[in-house]
Amino acid sequence: MLKQFAPQYCEAASAQKGALLDTFVQATGYHRRYGMWLLNHAEDVLQAPAYKRASHYGPDVQHALFLVWHAANRICAKRLIPFLPTLVEALERHEHLHLTEECRRQLLSMSAATADRLLRSQRKVGQRGLSTTRAGTLLSSRSRSAPSRSGRRPDPALWKQISWLIVALTSREGMSTR
Repeated sequence: MLKQFAPQYCEAASAQKGALLDTFVQATGYHRRYGMWLLNHAEDVLQAPAYKRASHYGPDVQHALFLVWHAANRICAKRLIPFLPTLVEALERHEHLHLTEECRRQLLSMSAATADRLLRSQRKVGQRGLSTTRAGTLLSSRSRSAPSRSGRRPDPALWKQISWLIVALTSREGMSTR
């Protein structure tokens, strides 16, 4: 749409420019000042290079990083990178990972920020956490203020023991929620 309006806008008189600008703004939904700027700088905007950075790490390096990351229980890259040589060596020793020399060199020279960037797509897959603890009604303000069956409120010392017991019974099942 900018390609269509820009030449007309540049050649038009000031009275016609207002009408063209009104039409352009209404069609695009842009703010009037931004539409004016776009029409005046159309060559710069349209000829802007679409620069896409070349991938430095191939799919084999990314796959190896995913395997090591899963083996390390999906820890953050900042903690993963220092242990990467040990983990790679152990996974290769047990034949869970097979790397070429170039792939190993790239994997072991990777920064934590790069590893985070490469792992971003895999983190989205497992958005749910490992915790199975759910909020209960036992510690809610309503249950503390409501009288018990006997008509009395619980003793504060007893309440402290009950609270500790509830906290102590939170789930520690690891990866499985069964």
